[in-house]
Amino acid sequence: MTNLTLVVSQYMHEVYNHRLRFGRPVQSVRIDRTSSYSAYEPGNVFGYIRWQRDKYGTQDWRIYVCRAAHDGCVTRLPGITPGADVLFALHGSSAVKRMLKHIDVLEKRAGDLEQISPAYWRQLQNAKSIRRPAHALSASLSPVLEV
Repeated sequence: MTNLTLVVSQYMHEVYNHRLRFGRPVQSVRIDRTSSYSAYEPGNVFGYIRWQRDKYGTQDWRIYVCRAAHDGCVTRLPGITPGADVLFALHGSSAVKRMLKHIDVLEKRAGDLEQISPAYWRQLQNAKSIRRPAHALSASLSPVLEV
């Protein structure tokens, strides 16, 4: 039995787009022109976006920031096998759009998003859940910013 967490990426134009936003997989395997799998070792952090629509428009749009886990309690999520430690989760098109902008800013400031401390993602989740502004990314929450 392997300790790797597998994440599926799938794309079909105007139907669904399940993709990685960030993360460094130890291995990626392309299944066909629309699907691939990425494998993460325990402790690796990655961002995963799931979008789906039908003839009426967007039906589901979610973003997850997860840490690959191997033992203990994991949350089962669609597209992630066997599951992961969810550090941040958000759904709804306007909320996800705002979060993607926030992630773009973080990426410009901190660089590698997978190096941001899990504590920051959890703090961000707490701030979003009570509809408060998130604290700025600080050196205490991100080893990337320790200079």
